[in-house]
Amino acid sequence: MLKLSRILLILSLLLILIMATVAGGSEHIVKPGEIAIVEEDKGIPITHPLQVYPIDVVMIIDQSGTMSGVGDIPATDPYAWRVEAARYLTGNLKTKQFEDKVPKIGVVNFGTYALPENSIPLTTLDIEENVNQIMGNLQAVNLGWTNFSAAFIESVRLFEQARTFEEGRRAAVVLFTDGEPIDERRLTAEEYFREISAIVETTFRAKEIDLFVVGIDATDMTWSPNMESWQRLLPTETSRIFHLESMDELSRVYNDIVRILYEIPDVPPDLITDAQRLEFDLPAYLEWVEFHVFPETADLVLNIVRPDGTVVNARDEDVSVYDFETFSIVVVYAPDPGRWQYWIDGGRGQIEVYRNMIPVRLRLVSPRPIEPLGREQSVVAEFFRQDGTPLTAHPDFPIQVEMTITDPVGGQESFLLTQTEPGIYTSKSLFKPEIDGIHLIELEVFTAGAFSYTSEYSVEVSSLPYLAVILPSDAYTIYAGDEMIVEAKILVAGEPADFEEHFETSTTALVIAWLEPEGTERSPAHYLHPTAEKGRLASLLPYPVPEGSGQVRFRIVGTLLNELNYQPDELVVAYTAVVRGLHPGFIALIVLTALTLIGSGFGVISYSRRPSWVGRLTIKDTRNPGDETEILLNRFGKKKVITLGKGAAIPLCDDQFPHMSGKLQLERRSTEDGMKYLPVLSYSLEKSAISMREAFNYDEDLVVIGSYTITYNTF
Repeated sequence: MLKLSRILLILSLLLILIMATVAGGSEHIVKPGEIAIVEEDKGIPITHPLQVYPIDVVMIIDQSGTMSGVGDIPATDPYAWRVEAARYLTGNLKTKQFEDKVPKIGVVNFGTYALPENSIPLTTLDIEENVNQIMGNLQAVNLGWTNFSAAFIESVRLFEQARTFEEGRRAAVVLFTDGEPIDERRLTAEEYFREISAIVETTFRAKEIDLFVVGIDATDMTWSPNMESWQRLLPTETSRIFHLESMDELSRVYNDIVRILYEIPDVPPDLITDAQRLEFDLPAYLEWVEFHVFPETADLVLNIVRPDGTVVNARDEDVSVYDFETFSIVVVYAPDPGRWQYWIDGGRGQIEVYRNMIPVRLRLVSPRPIEPLGREQSVVAEFFRQDGTPLTAHPDFPIQVEMTITDPVGGQESFLLTQTEPGIYTSKSLFKPEIDGIHLIELEVFTAGAFSYTSEYSVEVSSLPYLAVILPSDAYTIYAGDEMIVEAKILVAGEPADFEEHFETSTTALVIAWLEPEGTERSPAHYLHPTAEKGRLASLLPYPVPEGSGQVRFRIVGTLLNELNYQPDELVVAYTAVVRGLHPGFIALIVLTALTLIGSGFGVISYSRRPSWVGRLTIKDTRNPGDETEILLNRFGKKKVITLGKGAAIPLCDDQFPHMSGKLQLERRSTEDGMKYLPVLSYSLEKSAISMREAFNYDEDLVVIGSYTITYNTF
């Protein structure tokens, strides 16, 4: 009979193991506070070397008499190249449509005055009709004197009309001129520049408008003597002054300005003649490459040849071609790295090409521009293409990302980022800011010689409240159909926050949470309520959790007392909900096994040996030092036994919480000494309050509930 019982025991264990494997599924292990990475931005997007943000550009074109010639003064621009160059700048900006960030362009034609009827309002360049209309309205005219003050005021009006500043778009002014300031008032140069300086100081500098001044001086008598005065006026670090030797340089300078605005790598122009083939190398990891083609004569045709020997064709799926009257722009998307070449087909002469290489976008995900003091987090960067697909590393050009963070007192910390997901690079070591102030970040990207660059960012660290998620966690099993318990702490500088000290909002309305199951709609948000523990909040989300994976999003919504620029903290934690119970296919086997065990008498023996809690629970009332209660438990029920699936009430009574109640249960957990059944205390402070839970650790552990301290010791 004993041997039969042992055989039945082994068979039962095997059946249970099989059923648990089928019924339980695999449980996704997450770390408390794990930040899921989502598509939308949670702050200012940080990219390099390509800045991705909407840009509004106003061209100020000098249409004074000297451009066309006055009396004995020769014309600076007799062939109206300033107009052709303005059309080229328009076409150049048309190709700079990154994601949904479409540029706009406007024009101020000025002379004695800068009248609105002579201006072109800021217009988006994603519609072909808009581009054609702007190019058609660009004309050479004679508007008299050279009134820069009026031109600058009119440019600001165009920005305000287009709501540039309200919509957070970057503003840039490109001024082209051949002369010094002069109008019918006949002021001195010093007086004119004092007037211009006041306008720049109160508008351009205050609104962070970039200013690019392009000057040409055919006589060396007007523009050149005033260059230093212009230099002193530049309102931003990006602003520049360009001096032209001849008008045919204007388009090249306009391209240089676009490169500065979008931080596109600088590449010298390519000059191809009919008697040669010109080879050049393209690096890996380009979003696209632009070829701005300026043929000497209309009959010249440029062939652009790929590394595999095929000629770029306008009908290719990865090619876009924009043809204009005097130039064309050829765009090749995701070009192959390697040796490319040009050669001219038909005609004799030369072709000048501006080659703009647009690298794949890099975004610094973590840390963010504003971070709370004391939060520990991974350093994360991501590479994604324009269409949202992650960048795939080229086998010949591996990507390595390194980051150095310098704190306000000069201390440095280095991080090596490795690929953890497609396009995602994460550090193994964690960044934990411990000093308030500006932290400088230097990000270096190496691609085995294909394309390497260094970029700098800044992170403002201050003592702001932030979230730390307690539940859900890797020790918390979530069953499909159940309502989920969520818990979080608000910390300040690593310590639990005093809600009333930091927030003016009610303590019951500080944090919300909601479910975001995969493949279905999110749940409504629900407030978390404070518990007896400082800084801790909890709630039961009253929505059945669907089976499968998803995430819980926590967000601080309380208003701080003293912070005007606080960005509410938000954390996303992943979870997997599993089906409760056994697979239906094994129900018959379970019944058969149970009947066999009962018939053999094994069920009675096994019940007496069910694992139970072993140890001593000591309950002390801090209000009455002599008030102490001990509960002794052992394996075989000689005292008080708490078994799996059952529980025992424990005595709790508090004047502050008269309805406080508690119950002890068992939970199977892994310890250094193997799997143990350890006690879990479930308690509530009020009759209708949410039940909280505290899991005791193996060996000695202590829990504080209200005025009680509960200590657990193993034998």
